[in-house]
Amino acid sequence: MSQVRPGLLSALLKANYLKGALRWKIDLSDVAFEQEVAQSGMQGWLIDTTGAKSKSDVMSMIARQLDFPDFFNGNFDSLEECLGNLNQAQPAFIVWRGWEGFVRESKDDARVIGDIFDTASTLWPGAVLFVGRTGDFPDIGELAQA
Repeated sequence: MSQVRPGLLSALLKANYLKGALRWKIDLSDVAFEQEVAQSGMQGWLIDTTGAKSKSDVMSMIARQLDFPDFFNGNFDSLEECLGNLNQAQPAFIVWRGWEGFVRESKDDARVIGDIFDTASTLWPGAVLFVGRTGDFPDIGELAQA
């Protein structure tokens, strides 16, 4: 996977080009992610589920990385509730690394979780970008490669 041109993600987000759940074929280093968050003026979260083999693994990683409250219990309804409670006052985006491995291991659970993230992203202006070439989401496409 190639690296993102500095400022590209924040420019796409500021232009309201990216909405909902999308595939993003370009990986972001932690430093590049922080720079994009700063340039976008949005709230950003990075989820990395690399190595996750099960729904339980993924849910635990999401809860930890998004700092979910103690009442999160690892099921789909609880995920939907906690995502809906993220800061809705400010435009936001999530970049999710390690998505492809989870899709390979548990396609049905991955589809449900992806749909939950897609729906949640309509509650706060922004997008969820699933890094990789796998998934049932629209691809950002050639625009991201420009």
